[in-house]
Amino acid sequence: MSPYVSDSGRRFERGVQGLESSQLKGGRKEGGEETTTLVVSLFTLAFIEDERDLALGLVYGGKQGSGSVFQVVLCKSFPSAPVRPVAFVAVTSDLLSAEIQGQHWTYEGPHGQDDWPASYPECGGNAQSPIDIQTDAATFNPELPALQPHGYEQPGTEPLDLHNNGHTVQLSLPPSLYLEGFPRRYVTAQLHLHWGQQGSPGGSEHQINSEATAAELHIVHYDSDSYATLSEAADKPHGLAVLGILIEVGETKNSAYEHILSHLHEIRHKDQKTSVPPFNLRELLPPQMGQFFRYNGSLTTPPCYQSVLWTVFNQRVQISRDQLKKLQETLFSTEDPSELLAQNHRAPQPLNQRKVLASFIQEGTAEFTTGEMLGLGVGILVGCLCLLLAVYLIARKIRKKRLRNQKSVVFTSARAATEA
Repeated sequence: MSPYVSDSGRRFERGVQGLESSQLKGGRKEGGEETTTLVVSLFTLAFIEDERDLALGLVYGGKQGSGSVFQVVLCKSFPSAPVRPVAFVAVTSDLLSAEIQGQHWTYEGPHGQDDWPASYPECGGNAQSPIDIQTDAATFNPELPALQPHGYEQPGTEPLDLHNNGHTVQLSLPPSLYLEGFPRRYVTAQLHLHWGQQGSPGGSEHQINSEATAAELHIVHYDSDSYATLSEAADKPHGLAVLGILIEVGETKNSAYEHILSHLHEIRHKDQKTSVPPFNLRELLPPQMGQFFRYNGSLTTPPCYQSVLWTVFNQRVQISRDQLKKLQETLFSTEDPSELLAQNHRAPQPLNQRKVLASFIQEGTAEFTTGEMLGLGVGILVGCLCLLLAVYLIARKIRKKRLRNQKSVVFTSARAATEA
């Protein structure tokens, strides 16, 4: 029995020493096929050179029933002697964690977004993101607080990690940055991008009035008042707050985005990382942050937790055509240059019964909500009816007065004739 461990996507053999105990625990029927859980209580692994080593591994459980069974284990080393003990927890292959399964989802193909709900049930929920924001259906809310980013201009002095994770390019951010404008403090965790492919008009995840842009930036924050880490907050209601910035093609190079794009050639392949000097992150955002849409949604990738308070800015930012081409054609989603990393955007999801709030009044739309417009119309109608009634009553009174005057003239004339 020899376990092998996947580290950064590369499998390599580990020497095994001092196997203290292992046993096979009762099998159970699963889809007509018997499965068995292999429990390995304690291994001592040689050749673990980094005490921070944390990897996902597979242990071969031997022949059981009709075929071979592989068991997924999580191994974590502990700092001690050069040869360190490693605790293994074994689970059956049908109980893979979301982190393990995440290695297998894609945007297209047999593991594409249409199939996400099969492995990640929450991806089929009724509050998913992104959405197509229809401005005429958005509700203006003047009480939405203005958003104010703190620390974005100076995100510290330490270099920032830029990572190609096979699905996007991601920049890690320190928790010293936070947003003002929410009931709780949301601190930054990371930012990443979504884009299309060369020759494709779209690339953004959110759309406004069914119009997509070339790309979209997401800046991910978590509720630090309630949770200690991003992973702890990720599946909690309103645990996350994400800013969505729509990106379109302009005439000039965007110097802020170049801080990221100029390093893409250093992380061309999956799992590669590099360091980026800190820069002014505020310049990644639209100049005017006062106009935005707000709604409750989800992560746009598996496991699609419905825990995100989304803020999508109405104003777009621009990058040059060359910068967009660099984003579309530099990265690969695998460890070798076999599959280009592109078209990494999810299709808009149904809004269902959710409400989209707007912090501003749309140009060319009325300043009233539907209810206010209805009330105004009813008021005008009632006012017109009252006016007509008043005119009718006045006209009737005048008519009666004229009839009385005519009768008086006739009576006077007749009396004068009789006396004569």
